[in-house]
Amino acid sequence: MLDRIKKFVQNVASINDTPESLSRGIAIGFFFGVSIFWGLQIILALLFAQLLKGNKKAAAIMTAVSNPLTTPVIYPACYKIGHFIVNDPEKNIDYSAISTLVDIINMGLPFIEAMLAGTFIAGSAGALACYIASKNYLMHRKRHNAASMAGIKDMDGIS
Repeated sequence: MLDRIKKFVQNVASINDTPESLSRGIAIGFFFGVSIFWGLQIILALLFAQLLKGNKKAAAIMTAVSNPLTTPVIYPACYKIGHFIVNDPEKNIDYSAISTLVDIINMGLPFIEAMLAGTFIAGSAGALACYIASKNYLMHRKRHNAASMAGIKDMDGIS
């Protein structure tokens, strides 16, 4: 599992763009990946990446943060956060039965309000963490690569 995560990070980090643009794309993708807008996550991530000058490929890839393995953890946690914020009557929800926008609408307005609030808070916090962590990592990687290239040039007698 850790190997897959490491490979995923390396794939995103290997996209040829500035650390700033990549970090924005990663954060935008995470935000919309956690959102309740199933079926629209990639489209929204691409649109906002375009508007905010983030890397569109990184944004689209990061929407995969919600997938069949993570959804059973992410959405109940988001609902708990939203339930606390909007104070709707808590109910037990079978998230596996929700697969379309119609399913979400059928859950009722209190559920939708709780999920919107919860996914907004979780998405914002996660996007900020992703932005800071990815920018630090990518800047470090850029400096490391530049130093490595300078060392290779010096060894070849090229300055």
